[in-house]
Amino acid sequence: MKNVRIGMIGFGNVGQGFVQVIAQKRELLRGEYGINPLITAISDKVKGSLRNDDGLDLGLLQKVPVSFADFETNEIVGWDAPEMIAESRSDVILELSIANYETGEPALSYMTQALNAGKSVITSNKGPIALSYRSLNGLAQKNGVGLGIEGTVMSGTPAIRVGKELLYSAGITAVRGIFNGTCNYILSEMKSGRSFEEALSLAQKLGFAEADPTLDISGMDTAMKIAILSEVLFGERIVPTEIPVTGISDLTTEDIREAADQKCVRKLIGTIQTTNDRPELSVKPVLLPFNDPLAQINGAMNAIQFETDFLGQVTLIGPGAGRLETADGLIQDLISLFREK
Repeated sequence: MKNVRIGMIGFGNVGQGFVQVIAQKRELLRGEYGINPLITAISDKVKGSLRNDDGLDLGLLQKVPVSFADFETNEIVGWDAPEMIAESRSDVILELSIANYETGEPALSYMTQALNAGKSVITSNKGPIALSYRSLNGLAQKNGVGLGIEGTVMSGTPAIRVGKELLYSAGITAVRGIFNGTCNYILSEMKSGRSFEEALSLAQKLGFAEADPTLDISGMDTAMKIAILSEVLFGERIVPTEIPVTGISDLTTEDIREAADQKCVRKLIGTIQTTNDRPELSVKPVLLPFNDPLAQINGAMNAIQFETDFLGQVTLIGPGAGRLETADGLIQDLISLFREK
């Protein structure tokens, strides 16, 4: 059995969910995959930093303090993220800081530092992967370590693994999908008669939407996700800000009613269509007939549909958000990178 020492950057909802899943699945990881996961260091801009080379107490971590200083422990250190990467004995860095779709920073620098130091990286952070997947993946290969990104597109629903590995031989020619649970929830509620503002407020109360939902409702979150899929599946780097994007904030209940009168629904769809072997990307609200598979996706669920040469359409449906769901995507990457062969 292999001890896998994990250093975490960021200890928000996803980081806390990761600790919860590790605590619940530790025996499975040990018995089935030969992995003994040890969280040996955490650096969080708000809560501070902790270190224990033999593994931090998962029970203690699940108490989620306002500050690690609230813990009665001698494991508190004064590290920021770069110091944690350099000084900790971690085998893998879990990068969970806030996404930046314009520059990818500071997460991009953290990942670059970790890979150059011979540490694998697992992340759910869309920004640096959407902007710099090729260079980061190249660094990982150069240094003989791994780069896990499953959690960046549909949380724990394995869209990347299905497309990159399981459908590779089928010949993917196009991709379209519902990649943002917040937008899909809002549109589902508007179909029930709520205004956009009412649906957004409800989504925020239920935790489906952030206090500042701009990335979601503007369509930029979806743009980052299809930019990642473009590079991973088609080898084409498309900067998210260069993708034609229309969000959902201008949609009205009248728009939704008119769609229903036509036996259609409106969904925010991210599309990758290959033209002359080059992918063309777009994000916009689309009118879908009731019998379209994506028209049936309601609430905060996500779906991705692959168009292939040999299998036709293959549709994958699952949760696209949530702390435990995203944490499961991180666990999938941990298993993929470190399981005993």
